Amino acid sequence: MAKESKQRRNEKKKATMTLKERRAKKHEKHQQRTEHLTDHDHEEL
Repeated sequence: MAKESKQRRNEKKKATMTLKERRAKKHEKHQQRTEHLTDHDHEEL
């Protein structure tokens, strides 16, 4: 049972990483247009 939970945790971590990477890529494209605006938004969040 312990091994199973560890595997599930790793899978979740991998999934979140890929999602973050996808979002980062989207933000990169958007930042090129409005860099200072997004910077301020992220700092506040």
